[in-house]
Amino acid sequence: MDSIEAGQRVKIPVHLLTAPFPDQIVAMIRFDGKNVSGILDRSEVVDISGQSGFVLAEILEVKADTVTLAVPKGLSAGTFSRNGRAVLPLAWARDNLMPDPAP
Repeated sequence: MDSIEAGQRVKIPVHLLTAPFPDQIVAMIRFDGKNVSGILDRSEVVDISGQSGFVLAEILEVKADTVTLAVPKGLSAGTFSRNGRAVLPLAWARDNLMPDPAP
């Protein structure tokens, strides 16, 4: 993404794995050499193609080298946090986030 600003809606690319229940899915993000995953309701993942998809998020804050996103609580419970927020490296965000054109 060329420009990352607070208030933007974005799509986070995720790798998808089978979850314990049919209405759930495991979404995984890889950054800084580690995998972060969480169990989501299938309805929280969009544009699924095979084992890839996207999770919708909103940019809350941009700092010098990080971006804070509002994400589904299941994803934030992975190892990001437990409050529905994810803090990712700004360089990773620029290379991987996609704008969400939906209003």
